Amino acid sequence: AGATGPTGATGPTGVTGPTGATGPTGPIGSTGVTGPAGIAGVAGATGPTGPIGSTGATGPTGATGPTGPIGSTGATGPAGVTGPAGPTGPAGATGPTGPTGVIATNVLNAVNAPSQTPATANAALTFATNQTAIGTAIEHTAGTGNFIINETGIYAIRYDSITSNAVGSTLPVIATLSLANGGIPIIATTSSATIVATGDNATLSGNTILSVVAPPETITLVAGNTSADFSSTSISIIKLD
Repeated sequence: AGATGPTGATGPTGVTGPTGATGPTGPIGSTGVTGPAGIAGVAGATGPTGPIGSTGATGPTGATGPTGPIGSTGATGPAGVTGPAGPTGPAGATGPTGPTGVIATNVLNAVNAPSQTPATANAALTFATNQTAIGTAIEHTAGTGNFIINETGIYAIRYDSITSNAVGSTLPVIATLSLANGGIPIIATTSSATIVATGDNATLSGNTILSVVAPPETITLVAGNTSADFSSTSISIIKLD
């Protein structure tokens, strides 16, 4: 045979035949490289608050803080109970003897113990008994109310009396006594008390220093009204110089 001739030109592609049956799945390939992270999505709505958890254990005490400023002084507390009296101290030295006193040479003291009710307002009380009568400067007739001062000089006068409401008087009763000179009240010698119940009583007293320059002068103890009784009444007049 002769030598093989050259390959002829390729003919045109024939019509594609029908697809053959799918072959079996091949083995899984290896994981590929992770792709870049996607864009973050929009945050979702906040969920409802969860239940409160149980209280945790108390932590250790913290360090003591610095001392604060001093507060204002509080109110003074009530006084405490008085303690027992201390022992009596030793007697002090005797002082020097004082000057010799003036011996009164004109004194009159008169009293009226029974109760008496003035007959009129501003009437003088009477005195039944002269307990002391020394000298001639002061004169009083027992049973009367006039005390006559016969000499110039300085006189100390004092009175005392117990008062109560008179029988038939309307309560309350204001009982008043005062000294008078010649029927004129002597300033600052009035003593008064209010009797509010039958059987009540009060003590009236007064005193003065009187300068007599034009004797004789008549001293009386005057009751202000007729609504009060007066008992255990006394008056003392002493010439001082």
